[in-house]
Amino acid sequence: MKVSEITYNRTVTCELCGRDFVVNSKFSRAKRCPECVISIRSGIKREGFHHKSIIGKRKVHVSKLDTLIREAKEYGMSYGKYVSLKRAGYKVEPITYTVGTNPAWEAWRAELYAIVAACKARAESHGQK
Repeated sequence: MKVSEITYNRTVTCELCGRDFVVNSKFSRAKRCPECVISIRSGIKREGFHHKSIIGKRKVHVSKLDTLIREAKEYGMSYGKYVSLKRAGYKVEPITYTVGTNPAWEAWRAELYAIVAACKARAESHGQK
């Protein structure tokens, strides 16, 4: 028997009207009968719509990335600066417009430059010995 000759028939119950219908595909994820699908696409309401509120209502998904970008803009910095400060453990404060930059960002940058300067000094002293 060839693979193309194998048929996959299974019975599925419609979510909306409760009728059984046959699915011919092995990997089909059909949840509604063809009549309900046609009525949904044409805008006709069926009896099952009163019991199921999944049709016509979609949840607006806001990703974590979107919220982090919005928070970074509120603090007056880019997403990269904001995330690096949070990962470094600094408390992010709103931007102060008298200085022009965020104090947490300046403190973190100063700490990084101090680390780099210490590494350079250690490398130079190691090379002289």
